[in-house]
Parts: sequence; C-alpha cells; structure tokens
Amino acid sequence: MKRVFLTLILAFFVIETSAQANFTLRTQRVDAGKGFRYYVRQANNLMDRGQLRGAALNAATALQMARKKRQISLAQETLSKIYPTTISSNEKLINDLESATATFNDDNTVTQAAQLIRVYSEMIMLYDILDNLPKKVFKPAKKRDTGFQ
Repeated sequence: MKRVFLTLILAFFVIETSAQANFTLRTQRVDAGKGFRYYVRQANNLMDRGQLRGAALNAATALQMARKKRQISLAQETLSKIYPTTISSNEKLINDLESATATFNDDNTVTQAAQLIRVYSEMIMLYDILDNLPKKVFKPAKKRDTGFQ
C-alpha cells in the first residue's frame, strides 16, 4: 500500500512539473537604493551586453537621480546613446512578435505572447520614469551639451 501511495504521489509531481509554463514574465528591474554612478555604470554594462531595455531603465534612473550639472550631463549622454537604439529595437521586436502571435500554433505562441507582454511592461516602466522627470533635465546642462530630445 505504501508503494502504491508513493507511486501516485510521484506520478502527480511528474505530471504537475511537466505541465508548467515554459516562459517567465520577469522584466528588467532597476536595483533600488543605489547611487547615481551605479546606475550609469549599470546602463553602460547592460548596453555592452546587448540588454538595451535594462540599460535604458538604468540610464533613465540615473537621470532621475541627477542633481548637479555634471551628473545631468553624464546621464543625458548615457541615455542619448541608449534610447534611440532601444526604441527601434523594441519596435522591431514588437512587430515581429505581434505577427508571430496573430494565430495560435503551439506553446511557442504563448511564450512569444509572454515576451511581448514583458517588452511592453519594460517600456511602460521606462516611460513612467521619463514622464516624471523635471523639464530641466531635458535641456542642456552645460554649454557644450546638446541636451536630450
């Protein structure tokens, strides 16, 4: 009897684990409570690794934390390097994923839809940060700067 019971429990766990979703909705997050330089460094590191959305989030957070002209200038420079590439990359990825998920084919469709949700969520986080920034951070901080458009 013990053996039958253990077999049933084992079968239940095997079925349960094989029926799990094959995707995660884990979005890029910005580590809270860090300093300005940390976010600039993270943005540059993530950009070098090709994680553009995470890099843009960190650069926007650095711009949000910037208080001095030198910090604003550095954050603007970092964000202006990352932002255009991030937006064009996101638009291309969204178009590809939307066309791929237009009709349901198999589990890959669900995975691609989850990836689409993740991209939109990360873009919303980025736009929320940028939307709440004061107007002064979008103007040139120093005479040599072009500002951030």
